[in-house]
Amino acid sequence: QALSDLIAGDASFDEELELVIANGRRVWIHTMGDVDRNADGVPVRLYGVVQDVTARRSLEQRLRESEERLLHALDGANDGVWDWNSRKSEIHFSPRWKNILGLGDDELPSHVSDWHARIHEDDRSRLAEGLKAALDGGVDEYREEYRVRHADGGWRWILSRGKVVDRGPRGEAERMVGTHTDVTEEVRMRDEIVAAREAAEAAAQVKADFLATMSHEIRTPMNGVMGMIALLKQGGLTEQQRAYFETIERSADALLLIIDDILDFTKIEAGRLKLGRSAFSLRDSLGSIEALFSE
Repeated sequence: QALSDLIAGDASFDEELELVIANGRRVWIHTMGDVDRNADGVPVRLYGVVQDVTARRSLEQRLRESEERLLHALDGANDGVWDWNSRKSEIHFSPRWKNILGLGDDELPSHVSDWHARIHEDDRSRLAEGLKAALDGGVDEYREEYRVRHADGGWRWILSRGKVVDRGPRGEAERMVGTHTDVTEEVRMRDEIVAAREAAEAAAQVKADFLATMSHEIRTPMNGVMGMIALLKQGGLTEQQRAYFETIERSADALLLIIDDILDFTKIEAGRLKLGRSAFSLRDSLGSIEALFSE
């Protein structure tokens, strides 16, 4: 058809064709040329060149297949692809990237300013710092989380990862490629975990404060009880009365130890408990236990 058009008109031809050569192998050729005509416009000579481009076509085919596999894998991973030409301020977003934001393939222009306008204003300065570090070569990989406005008017948290793949003669970044992942649900769950932990820590602090306060409040009247017992023991008591008061005193001492244990629990939760060594009499301890429960 190209040759028929060439003979009928005056245009040159430039075509790539697939041929079957003598051994049955298929090859691709690139042929281009022109036609000489006489004074009456009748074609008299056809000339041109033929180049074997089988290797290039094969490489292009493998590249297309590789890109298709990559896009298929990214779609399955819920990732969108972006390709930013920083020299031209142009950026390409894959259909999947736009779909994450509820957009059609033709709804977002390929310009950095259009993408930047969708970013939450509280995230823009942090995002700019991360991009600058990657463009200047301060970090090997760009990685940031930020909010982008969805087509429904809400916000989506996006994890953006990228890397500079082309630099100019002076080392300036010219092209950067990467992926976008919707992490809105992960961020929401992370915030809920943080809120739950803070609530648990606050509840634990309230409990610790309550225990500490109650321990001190109970200790005050107990000191009065201990003081009265000591005074009464100084008076004239029968042996039986003295035994009763000693049991009361031991019980009061045991109650004070319980109060001290409660204070120790608050120290444990606050991370301030210190263990120490103290000498004691096993015989006396067992005797005190026997006296408490002898009745």
